[in-house]
Amino acid sequence: MSLETSGGPPKIVITSRDVSDPRVDEALARENAIRQSWVGPDDPRAQAARGVEQAERSFYFAGVAWTALAGGLGAFIGWALFEPVFSDSAPDDDPLQVLAGFLMMPLIGGLMGLFIGALDGVRQQAFGRAARCGAIGLGVGFVGGLVSGIAANIVFGITIAMGVSIKPEDIQKLEKGEVTAYVLLLLMVARSVGWAIFGVPLGLGQGIALKSKKLMLNGFIGGLLGGFLGGLAFDPIDRFLNPGMNEEAWVSRLVAFTFVGASTGFFIGLVEQLARDAWLHMVAGPLAGKQFVIYKDPTVLGSSPKCDVYLFKDPKIEPRHAEVRKVGREYELEDVGPPGGAGIVLNGRRVTNHRLRDGDQIRLGETVLNYFEKERRRNQP
Repeated sequence: MSLETSGGPPKIVITSRDVSDPRVDEALARENAIRQSWVGPDDPRAQAARGVEQAERSFYFAGVAWTALAGGLGAFIGWALFEPVFSDSAPDDDPLQVLAGFLMMPLIGGLMGLFIGALDGVRQQAFGRAARCGAIGLGVGFVGGLVSGIAANIVFGITIAMGVSIKPEDIQKLEKGEVTAYVLLLLMVARSVGWAIFGVPLGLGQGIALKSKKLMLNGFIGGLLGGFLGGLAFDPIDRFLNPGMNEEAWVSRLVAFTFVGASTGFFIGLVEQLARDAWLHMVAGPLAGKQFVIYKDPTVLGSSPKCDVYLFKDPKIEPRHAEVRKVGREYELEDVGPPGGAGIVLNGRRVTNHRLRDGDQIRLGETVLNYFEKERRRNQP
């Protein structure tokens, strides 16, 4: 190939020797392989991916059901640990009952924090991250449950005292085992405010472990809302299962505490989904169907368990393969792997750096992810 400049504007001249050069065939083969590996918009695999994306909007795929399950399981195990030493018929000054009552909230809070904090790492099979986030969730949940439990009891006591001063005759009926509508409403209000305070630290573990203010804020709001709803439902559940208040209320506590844990986990997951701006949805790979919310800057993708998006079981993935960085209001994808690696194929073309757009398809080795943005971000000028 040569450049001809005589007699007019420059022209590129391709000779027969250039055409027969074997390097041309190699380059075309590489380009065709890249293009064929791209799942285009009309490809059946792309249509299947869109179907998965629609299904992902359900709570199961979105992760909300998983956080609800984690919170409920943590609360259930906490209940199972303290319930054998707890008795409704024991004297109020029994040291064992006092200790059980004191440790109940921290224990339940710690186990909820453990399960919710470890959940994402377990789902990604990044067990080191799961252990770290779970341990911090356990500590934050226990200490937070201890402090917020004391605050919740103070708020609960003040609210009940104010209610007693308004209608003392209804409280007297409560002492006889009769629950009036006023007393039930009073208990619901006092309990919901107290449990909202208790729920605040339960979703903070993962955000603290991963040093993400966004995750901490999501956990804070989710725990607050979940604790409020769980507290609101606690006494109606108790009254339904133990209407006369003259029996051991272990079933009531089992159902009510598990519901509180599940509602707290549910709202932590729901807030995370509603607050997300951008995310990656795995189309092909070991976690196909899972979404990875972009919550850190940069977000690192690679085969190392320390990466934010852990891409395992793909031999072509480098330990640190790619990064997603925030640039203004947009996100940029960059190849950070070593030269000569699998690199990044975006929408069928190899790139080293690219400003992401909603619907972009990213291939890293044999793993395929779709990039999505929330609609309000796409409409921003």
